[in-house]
Amino acid sequence: MDIRIRPKKLCGSINIPPSKSMAHRMIICASLATLSCDHDTNIENIAMSDDILATIGAMRSLGLEIEKDLLEGGRYRLKVSGIDGSRNDGLADDYLTIDCGESGSTLRFIIPILSVFAKRYGLVNYRLDTRERLLQRPLDPYFDILDREGIDYNIDGTSLYIRGMKGFSQSSYEIDGGISSQFISGLLFSLPLMDFDTDIVIKNRLESRGYVDMTLDALYKYGIEVENIDYKTFKIKGNQSYKPVKASVEGDYSQAAFFLVANALGNKVQIKGLDPGSLQLDKEIVDIIDRYDKYYCNEGGDRCIASDLAIGIDATNIPDIVPIMSLLATNYKYPSKISGVERLRIKESDRLQATSSQLRILGKDIEIIGEKEETSLLINGNLDRGNKDQSTGDDYYLVDSFKDHRIAMTLAIAATVSDKDLVIKDAHVVSKSYPNFWDDYKKLGGEVYEFDLG
Repeated sequence: MDIRIRPKKLCGSINIPPSKSMAHRMIICASLATLSCDHDTNIENIAMSDDILATIGAMRSLGLEIEKDLLEGGRYRLKVSGIDGSRNDGLADDYLTIDCGESGSTLRFIIPILSVFAKRYGLVNYRLDTRERLLQRPLDPYFDILDREGIDYNIDGTSLYIRGMKGFSQSSYEIDGGISSQFISGLLFSLPLMDFDTDIVIKNRLESRGYVDMTLDALYKYGIEVENIDYKTFKIKGNQSYKPVKASVEGDYSQAAFFLVANALGNKVQIKGLDPGSLQLDKEIVDIIDRYDKYYCNEGGDRCIASDLAIGIDATNIPDIVPIMSLLATNYKYPSKISGVERLRIKESDRLQATSSQLRILGKDIEIIGEKEETSLLINGNLDRGNKDQSTGDDYYLVDSFKDHRIAMTLAIAATVSDKDLVIKDAHVVSKSYPNFWDDYKKLGGEVYEFDLG
């Protein structure tokens, strides 16, 4: 779906969607609670984004009974109950097929959990189906474990095949903290269910530490204990059991970031459902906006800076909000630098290239500098009007989401400060994380129309 947006300020109130990151974790914990207990486990305030549907589908493929009840406001309650150890539907050529969609969290969380199901229920061959670029993203930490365990695997197209899965047997797992915290979280879910004690040893700097904190918080809620030794070693007792609890998912700062930045650009959106004490890393967007407010002032409608220094932002732990942070930075005529952005090249799109190229179409002065570990975004506000990267119709800018949900939503907020309409290609991709985004955008007064580029 392509859409056309008229430049218009947003005004009103919205209930921000629940945290996708925490919802993944709670669904997995609730599912694992059924392995040792026949009580139902309920989770409230779930939004059915594509990624969350992938995790629900993955756990259902493993035999979990998960029911959905629609609540007020378009949110859902999940009831997780029961598991059939003889489950065999979904098998093709003796493989249990699990559709991970385009969800990196689903894929990386589920692989160690398969070792638990292999040992308990004899399900040893798996086919993990994916979409788009997902299998181009790193999986080496798990491949190293599978190699050491003597478990066979291969990638064929967009599917990962695992043959002869068995219960993991190692007492210590060394994980590079600089690749992705999701590998650590995946092991944290499964290792408490082993019948022996284990350690996870972190080498190099642990990036996205807050996501590990979220996993530890979810585990604690469901009765699992992990000893965290300065984020360098995690000691996990074996023979633990997940406990059934009733839980509710808090609001998502990743999605709130779009509307928080919208407010910094002159919109007036009241955002409901956020927890000020949240552990979510993307809550940092609040502090980043405050930093701009402290460094800049507004005199006669023109921006000025209180210091000769550019604002520097380290995005190592907050890669998901880099596109919307970049739009924020372009609102000021003095330079900003966003570093720690290397991993954005392997997201749903090359998110670095997508962010810089599309904001330049809108007349923003943004460029990628450096290579590999030294890559940064340098942002200098607006370009001279004659120097825009042109992609326009007579009365609109033609921009592309690159089938990346965060690029599409960033461009929607950019439309509120544009001097012409925006036409966004593949705007439907917001369903990956925020399926009601366009409904909320219209509710706030945004003028959005389907558009036929053909």
